Amino acid sequence: MAFVSYIPVGGILTAQMAGWFAATRICLALARRMRWRAMAFMEDAHRRGVLRQAGATYQFRHARLREQLVAEAARKAESS
Repeated sequence: MAFVSYIPVGGILTAQMAGWFAATRICLALARRMRWRAMAFMEDAHRRGVLRQAGATYQFRHARLREQLVAEAARKAESS
């Protein structure tokens, strides 16, 4: 028997959010747009000084790297 939480959060049940999150992670990983172990990857980047943690989020520490990644993503989006 699986544990399912039915505590409403912002009008959406947490069980539904977890399902959508899991499905999105699987789709992105299969499309090679996200690593399977994304949190381990981000924690490693944080230890190496590439990312900084601001509350519950990670941010790129270096502005030039962030700008280059954004520009590359924009080029890929235009060619798709």
